Order: sequence, then structure tokens, then C-alpha cells
Amino acid sequence: MMFATVAQFETRLPGPLAADEEGRAEALLSDVSAIVADLVDTETADGWDDGNAPGSVVAVVCSATHRAMVNPLQHASVTEGSYTWRADNVSGVWLTPDEKSTVRRAANIPGWTAVEKTTEYGFNVADPAWKIGY
Repeated sequence: MMFATVAQFETRLPGPLAADEEGRAEALLSDVSAIVADLVDTETADGWDDGNAPGSVVAVVCSATHRAMVNPLQHASVTEGSYTWRADNVSGVWLTPDEKSTVRRAANIPGWTAVEKTTEYGFNVADPAWKIGY
């Protein structure tokens, strides 16, 4: 299952992929697509396969794939002169919280839901509660 193709990924790069990078790009696109599929229900994931993913999902898959391509050794920080870059999570292929939210919005998964609860007096009330992870 892949939600973005190598061609879609390559068009977002400043130049073409080297021939020896195409296989790695395809494997990473597949890995990221699997992570994205875990965020949505099976029916949605199946509907997004084979080039049917929304543009926002394609963008997320390509962005996470690019992150994995440019940092294959998974360095957590780089300092050069007065410039420092630091990442909080660099273990394997991963999605940022914003990327996860984008995927969930594309799948029409709400960011919050109402929870029914009964008070001590027996009344049912709707208690808005934030869904963790959105």
C-alpha cells in the first residue's frame, strides 16, 4: 500500500533522484504510507491506495519520506558555526503532530468528541472531551 508514488515524491525535490536512490525512496514511501494507514480505518486506507489519496496525505507522505532520505543516520542535532538545528524525535520514520492532524482531517476523524456520563444524581450529560493525539 502506497499513498504517494516515487514520481510524486521526486517532483517535490529540487532535482531528480539518483538511480540508486529510487529503490530506497520507494521503500521509505511504503514505510510512511504504512504509518499513515495506521492512523485511519481500513476502508479509508484501502480507498487511498493506488493514487487515490488526497493531496494533503500525499504531501505528508512525501514530507516524512524526504525527512528520512536527508537524515539516513538519524542525527539528532547539527551545529555549524552559530547555526544549530535539533530534532526531538529521530528514531526511524515518523510523522510530526501536525502531519498526524493533517491525515486525520483528510480522513474526517474529529479532533474532539462528546462523552456521555451520568452524574451522581442520575442525569446524563454530554461532557466535551479532547481526543488524545489529535
